[in-house]
Amino acid sequence: MAATWASRFALHPALLDAALHALALAGLVTDDAKPAGASAGGLSLPFAFGGVRVHATRAQRVRVRTTSGPDGRADVELTDETGAPVATIRSLTLRPLARSGSATVDAVTDALHRTHWVPAEPPVPVTALRWGILGTAGTPLVDALAPAGSGIPVYPEPAACDASSAVVVASCPPPDPTGGARAQAAAMLRAADWALRLVQEWLAQPHLSRSRLVLVTS
Repeated sequence: MAATWASRFALHPALLDAALHALALAGLVTDDAKPAGASAGGLSLPFAFGGVRVHATRAQRVRVRTTSGPDGRADVELTDETGAPVATIRSLTLRPLARSGSATVDAVTDALHRTHWVPAEPPVPVTALRWGILGTAGTPLVDALAPAGSGIPVYPEPAACDASSAVVVASCPPPDPTGGARAQAAAMLRAADWALRLVQEWLAQPHLSRSRLVLVTS
């Protein structure tokens, strides 16, 4: 069983259903070519469960051991790959389902299984965003994102930004790794002050209300 689905159940129904198929493989659903408690030509299905106990949850693989009782009931033990108990069913009663009478079988099948096609929504076309760079030619960010001939606009300040640019990228001042602790702290304060002033200038431009400012930090 897939771990994603198995984790939603103490014992996944599909895993239990597959385990109960061992009853047919072990010949517990028939007796002298007849289903247990039914006439020849029928099929026995699990009907009543008794003494059910789950010892471990979220099992993905199990081993099955079945035993037939004197009254035709079955005893089922599920263990994991190490032999540790997963679940036990001390009394599983089988009920015959005659093969004749296809109307009854069809009614049960129609009640449990229905095919319903859900129309898929058409994919929404993805429109590439127009974006620009806020900075000066020759800086690392501008050279990397807007090389010569790329057609990506470079703006010197927020007031010069074109409203058609949905995203404008600006690079924060990089820190000085050569300075000491005091110098680095001062550089961080200057970068924060620079970012604050840039955001204030950006918000002061009404034509950029629908554009997004993205700050790149080092």
